[in-house]
Amino acid sequence: MNKKDNSIYVMKDEAENILGKINIFDYNPRNKSVEFGYYLPRTNRKQGLGKIMIKLFLQIAFNDKKLDLNKLYATTASNNLASIKVLEYLNFKLDGKLREHYWINNEKYDQLHYSLLRKEYVSAIKNTRPLENILIMSFLKEN
Repeated sequence: MNKKDNSIYVMKDEAENILGKINIFDYNPRNKSVEFGYYLPRTNRKQGLGKIMIKLFLQIAFNDKKLDLNKLYATTASNNLASIKVLEYLNFKLDGKLREHYWINNEKYDQLHYSLLRKEYVSAIKNTRPLENILIMSFLKEN
């Protein structure tokens, strides 16, 4: 993977319905880090799928020998409480914020920067519930 590559991880159920997506970008091989973003359609929110999807993604990303990651990071708006809750549940740490970075419906919100280091990943996984077996994650690569 090079810095310009985007990879998409898609979480599907057994019937191959797409439940959510994770996109990785800004891979930095020198610093062994990558940013990721995630999306769940409204119909799939408030069911714990975000936690499951990111937890699966963490397992894939931190065990990928090619990426050899030390850090995964994500940003979110300060009004996105569900996203903040998921990241903090998975042991991501708040690194900082960009003040009044987003304008959403004429309101100003900070951009929050969260990260998880490889050494924190083990405790993040250990301190969460086991994954449900009904969900699978397949890997698709964008052209």
